[in-house]
Amino acid sequence: TPSKSLADFDFRVPDQGHRFEKSNPLNMCGAKPRLSTAYQCAFVWADWAKARMEEFTTPLFIIHGTEDKITDPAMSQIMIDRARSVDKKLELIEGAFHCEVCCCLPGNAAFLGVE
Repeated sequence: TPSKSLADFDFRVPDQGHRFEKSNPLNMCGAKPRLSTAYQCAFVWADWAKARMEEFTTPLFIIHGTEDKITDPAMSQIMIDRARSVDKKLELIEGAFHCEVCCCLPGNAAFLGVE
């Protein structure tokens, strides 16, 4: 599958995204997603989630940056709106890019090489 790095969109400072990509142990390390995986993520997941969120009843807490260029914050709002969970919350972090939300966790600045 054709795919390019999204590191330029992970953080507002593109260099941070490239450092994160290199140091993240969960990174695909240059491997490209299989075509079936890419298809599922791009064309199936959103419809599947929209159709089944009403079945979701466990506590749900979603944190999403308003400047995320990789996943649309509107999808997180749809998930919260449709979930039947009694205990649910969406926390939108104003101005945060895709990976900046996790960057605020203890130890992540050192992990990313940005401290």
